[in-house]
Amino acid sequence: MRHALATTLQRAVLATLVSGSSGLAAGAEDGCAPLFTPEDPRLFEFVKTRKSIDFGPWQGRTIDHISVQTLPIFNEADKHENNLLYRSANRLHVPTRPEVLRKQLLIKEGEPLDVDRLHESERILRGAGYLYDAMIVPERVCGDTISLRVVGRDIWTLQPTASFKRAGGQNSTSIGITDDNILGYGHSINLSWDKNADRSGIVLSFNSKHLMDGHTELGLGYAKNDDGRRMDFKLERPFYAFDTRWAAGIDGADDLRAETENPGGVITNRYDDRRKYVQAHVGFARPPRDGAVRRWRLGVTYDHEAYGNQDPAFTAPIPPDNQISYPWIEYERRENAYVTTSNLTQLFRNEDVNIGEEWRVRVGATNGWMRSNRDALRTLMNYDNTIGYGTHHLLRTSAQADLFWDEQQRSFINSVYGFSTNYDFFINDNNRWHAHLGVDAGNNLAGDKVLKAGGDTLLRGYPSGWQSGDRRVLLNVERRHFYNKHVWHLFRLGSAAFVDAGKAWDTTGATVQSDKVLADVGFGLRVNSSKARPTHVMHLDFAMPLTDRGRVKSFQWSVQSQSEF
Repeated sequence: MRHALATTLQRAVLATLVSGSSGLAAGAEDGCAPLFTPEDPRLFEFVKTRKSIDFGPWQGRTIDHISVQTLPIFNEADKHENNLLYRSANRLHVPTRPEVLRKQLLIKEGEPLDVDRLHESERILRGAGYLYDAMIVPERVCGDTISLRVVGRDIWTLQPTASFKRAGGQNSTSIGITDDNILGYGHSINLSWDKNADRSGIVLSFNSKHLMDGHTELGLGYAKNDDGRRMDFKLERPFYAFDTRWAAGIDGADDLRAETENPGGVITNRYDDRRKYVQAHVGFARPPRDGAVRRWRLGVTYDHEAYGNQDPAFTAPIPPDNQISYPWIEYERRENAYVTTSNLTQLFRNEDVNIGEEWRVRVGATNGWMRSNRDALRTLMNYDNTIGYGTHHLLRTSAQADLFWDEQQRSFINSVYGFSTNYDFFINDNNRWHAHLGVDAGNNLAGDKVLKAGGDTLLRGYPSGWQSGDRRVLLNVERRHFYNKHVWHLFRLGSAAFVDAGKAWDTTGATVQSDKVLADVGFGLRVNSSKARPTHVMHLDFAMPLTDRGRVKSFQWSVQSQSEF
């Protein structure tokens, strides 16, 4: 019943959010019908072209051939992009190698066409990070066979980086160099000098999602800061597709840093925080059934956090050391009901939204054969559900919990649980209403884990961490606009008028701070590159606080890069 409802909702949302489909379908049952050629100008129009294609009539036909085409950064057939500078960029750029895209596909030559696996292959390619967009189009239909063309458009990935971020009255800067697609193989490397209100230092990282079978990920990172250093690693073969049968991975980190507590903008404590963390797991899944997949994971976690070297200027207590090691078991259920839209969280790119449920539960417990300084039960829960209502409404809900039951204290400690919902009203292709509501609560939280409310948590008219405690409520409403203007064919633009409200408070009474509900109004610009790092959306926001005005500046501004609009 739910799968049928999801299918109906998928069709309804597609009919509206991707309206304008021309219904391209098989037109020649006998003989051959060429549909897309390598020079077809429609290949550069990803959102429009992707809307126009319906693979349904070709379901089950034998895939005769799969071609892979990497489009250049700039479309030289477009007079606006055919100039010396843009042509030079195309020549200097090393294109993504076709074999890198090919080995990520879930469809194969000689097999019957499975439309669901074809669309899932598109989603995998779009999530690679080094392509602006990706799609699969029908190249040629001959009798009972079909040839496909996999199309991805490159972005400029080797570039110096210089960024400035201001949020909640605090500044952050970064200068460096990065390449998200080394020699066209899909690997990334980053070297930068970063500085924020807490620390500054050198950061070096490497990541590849295409080792061995094309789906195994390796991540390495090192940071040397003025208050410590951090090393982390990751090696994982995930459940990369809906019907992937097994997964395995290991990851860890060793992090030393100075922790500062500053409720209400006043520093009350400073001390060192040293954390060592390692986690390993294996997973297996049953074949999908009733439009959903069930997955199991077995793992083990080691987590040791020690505090010390307190600044002698402060006498407030520091958190106690904590070491916990435990095996765990996890169960996940995920529905497969994706739709493709645009101008939701990105600008003028295909976006994949799962109109269905996803939930995960993990339970672990300490035991005698793994050293821990306490007997405890650890539970992680996460639930996501997205529903499309009619033709203009999208509701995305999420609930999560990180619970730590301490057997000696007979209570939950450092436990956080909450609920959030995002509602989007689609006025038309370029205009949206967006609303967010988040409610969080904690139990017996250490000083470095308290819930905060301020400029770093979408209360843009206030300094970062202006309020803190074990309870928090946040509400944001935005009127969003996506501009058709493509500035120099390099940048996409958007804007948002917003109202923020919220509050963080401490039910234990241990924190002395403003107890008012915070509220602000403001306006923001959004800038997104269509030729480099398209998932980085630059936010420039101006906000005016409406409450607590006597204690904060009458005007706040922030500049930061985020992954969404």
